[in-house]
Amino acid sequence: MSYLMSNYAPLEVTFVKGEGCYLTDTKGDQYLDALSGVGVVG
Repeated sequence: MSYLMSNYAPLEVTFVKGEGCYLTDTKGDQYLDALSGVGVVG
């Protein structure tokens, strides 16, 4: 992994559910997944 750029700091959260563009963590908090396109856009 040392060859990869560290553009984004890892989140200290555990996701338990994903529905559409929303992720839910173990506490029930929801997050909008706005970074999924970053990995596929050239």
